[in-house]
Amino acid sequence: MTPLATLDWRLRAAITAAILLVILGLFVQREFTGADGNGASDAGSAGLVDEAPATIGAPAPDFVLRTVGGDTVRLSDYRGKTVVLNFWASWCVPCRREMSEFEAMYRDRLGRSDFVVIAVDYRPLDSVSEVRGFLDGFEQREGRSIEFPVAYDTTDGAVAERYGVAPRNAKQATLPVSYFIDRNGILRAKVFGPVYGDVLPARVAETEAAAGP
Repeated sequence: MTPLATLDWRLRAAITAAILLVILGLFVQREFTGADGNGASDAGSAGLVDEAPATIGAPAPDFVLRTVGGDTVRLSDYRGKTVVLNFWASWCVPCRREMSEFEAMYRDRLGRSDFVVIAVDYRPLDSVSEVRGFLDGFEQREGRSIEFPVAYDTTDGAVAERYGVAPRNAKQATLPVSYFIDRNGILRAKVFGPVYGDVLPARVAETEAAAGP
């Protein structure tokens, strides 16, 4: 093989390796930042939109986040509804049963248009593909999809931090955590762990009673 041919071979190999590295980098970015056209990019207005602390008896900190469908959800848009704000992750075993009960209550009250669940995925410890896998698995098990908003937190978990779920970019988090917010936007209760069985309807009833007539 001539020196020129050897150089051409090495050049082609270097170019091929560079292309593969770029493809790998784009895949990693898609998985862990959600920058795939439908996911959890932090661009634009996604994240917290006020400085309010998460204090029981005070207005809930407002936020705008991207949903799994590529839309946006803003907490304050649900004034007039009782809100269950649920922080979860795809690897969270108790979240499976809890999601089923959330979905059942949401569907049961859909005609009244006075209740909503907003499920916020804890992004520092989750990926877009894992979240979608969780939702696909839910539909297969339950025979129905989740219809209430499922959103991605920012990639550093800014909303979860404000709500006292976990520090930003935490390496571990205890989930699920749920907040109950009345129709006036006031935080009424915080629950660590799943809200199974009678706990969910009881907490919702207490939240609605606290809002007054």
